[in-house]
Amino acid sequence: MANKAGNTQNLIPQAHTLTSKECSKGGKISGEVRKRKKQLRDDLVTLLETGDTQKEICVALIQEALNGNVKAFNTIRDTIGETVPNKIEKTVKVIN
Repeated sequence: MANKAGNTQNLIPQAHTLTSKECSKGGKISGEVRKRKKQLRDDLVTLLETGDTQKEICVALIQEALNGNVKAFNTIRDTIGETVPNKIEKTVKVIN
C-alpha cells in the first residue's frame, strides 16, 4: 500500500509463484547438495574410524583447552559427560 504522498519506491514487490520448471530445478539442486553433504559425512566417519586420527584430534582439543580456548574445554566437558546443570534448584525448608 502506498503512503498518502503516493510514494511506492520503498515497497517490496510480492514474490511470484514458482513454475514447475523452477521447482524441478530447485529440487535437483537440493538433492545434489544433500548428496555432497552425505559424502562428506561418510568420508569424515571413515577417517575418524582410525584410532590414530581420533587420538590426534583429542590431543589437539586438549591443547586448545589448555591454551584457554573455552569452546574446546566445553566440548571436552560435554563429551565426557560432565555437563553443568542448566538450572540451580533451591530447597527451602519451612519450619512450623
